[in-house]
Amino acid sequence: PIEFQNMGNGWGKYSTNDPEQIEFLERRMIVAKDVFDQETYIDKTTPPEAKLADAKRQITTQNQLIADYQAQLEELRTKAGGASSRK
Repeated sequence: PIEFQNMGNGWGKYSTNDPEQIEFLERRMIVAKDVFDQETYIDKTTPPEAKLADAKRQITTQNQLIADYQAQLEELRTKAGGASSRK
């Protein structure tokens, strides 16, 4: 059997352990496009504001990593330049 749990706002969650029912739901994902996997469900139900905030956090993190790598590179260049001038 397929169990359906209403999540509100027109959304719900199907669950089953029956291989035939799983195959049926997977076909519906492709054909009817009214059944979604977990990743698609989260994407469709996440408010745009939350997606934007997450993207901004990711950009901030990436920018910090770039700055850290640039600082490390500059430090290595400084050390390499000092080492070559000592010879």
